Amino acid sequence: MTSPGRPSSRRVRGHSGATRDREWRIERGVAIRAGFYIFDTHLFAGFVWLLYYPGEHAHKRPGNRRLSCPGDARRVIGA
Repeated sequence: MTSPGRPSSRRVRGHSGATRDREWRIERGVAIRAGFYIFDTHLFAGFVWLLYYPGEHAHKRPGNRRLSCPGDARRVIGA
């Protein structure tokens, strides 16, 4: 028999096992989620790197420049 303010030892034992299982599942879920976040971040960084790779290795010609205003177009064309 237990005193009025305390739960029985049987009830506490059963509850702690379920709590341990629940905590283990939560930890496992956090670890899996963190793994996906790390993997996805590296995948995204690799994609961004691939976007910049062709621009770094493009054959650039001296006359191939961006025009900032219409007046520059006349200068480049020779008008």
